[in-house]
Amino acid sequence: MNDIYGVDPKAPSNLAELSALVRLFSPSEGRFISDFPMGWSEELRNHMKSISDGLSFASVEAWIRLGKHALLPASQQYKSNLTAPRRLVWNLTSKAAVD
Repeated sequence: MNDIYGVDPKAPSNLAELSALVRLFSPSEGRFISDFPMGWSEELRNHMKSISDGLSFASVEAWIRLGKHALLPASQQYKSNLTAPRRLVWNLTSKAAVD
């Protein structure tokens, strides 16, 4: 079974956490990261650049390239100033959308 996860691109705080994260997600593991918000890799890259020195950033780039095969595209763009429409809120007891 394959599972898709949303992972905050600012979650890893160092190279060890990034490498552990990349190892958890791959086709062979059956776990994928949703590219949500769109541009997840770029957000991860910018975050890691802000906390890494130049020497270790080459390793960060290698881990990001290695993990790209586990990144699945998302069709929706995240807009932090918007909330989900009311009709998209699901009532778990009736499994029907609430209007």
